[in-house]
Amino acid sequence: MIYANVDEQGQQELEQAMKKTNDKKWYRRLKTIALSNQGRSVPEIAAIFGLSQAVIRTYIKRYNQGGLARLKASYGQGRPLMLEWDEAKWLELLGQAPSDFEKLETGAQNWTQALMAAYLATYEEVEVSQASVSHMLKRAGIKWKRAKARIKSPDPLYVVKRQRVEELKEKAQNNSLSSEKQRALHPMAQNLRYFFT
Repeated sequence: MIYANVDEQGQQELEQAMKKTNDKKWYRRLKTIALSNQGRSVPEIAAIFGLSQAVIRTYIKRYNQGGLARLKASYGQGRPLMLEWDEAKWLELLGQAPSDFEKLETGAQNWTQALMAAYLATYEEVEVSQASVSHMLKRAGIKWKRAKARIKSPDPLYVVKRQRVEELKEKAQNNSLSSEKQRALHPMAQNLRYFFT
């Protein structure tokens, strides 16, 4: 069985570090060492935190090798950014409709993350996932929101038809709809005046 070897000075450092930190992951590492020092076994600690026993052993070994400095996670800087656009550059692109870009072959008027990823691959030669698009926009200070629903129709006479319906509604309200026009209306719309009185 492996246990953390914490001397008196290490105990004080451990307690102070646990009081100071707001980082949950770092606190979990510190608490792992504290519990191990109290005699808790690796399987017990793993069950408490929902981690594998191998992870708990790694924490304890690292602490035993170099104290808190060695226990601290050494996260890499990650992959370098492939596209470093500022907010203005993103807003310039988002201000255009995806249908304006021929190579995207879409009639869409609003951007989706999938369309944005396709745009970047096609026009900027940068392969990214939809999640990466979201992260890049967030990093630039742009909140990705669902597009507002717009009622549009590809019918060129849509506006004329809507005006005609409004006129019929108004006549039904005023009881000035002629019987001939009432018969011409759809059966469901014949009694419009009852809905608007």
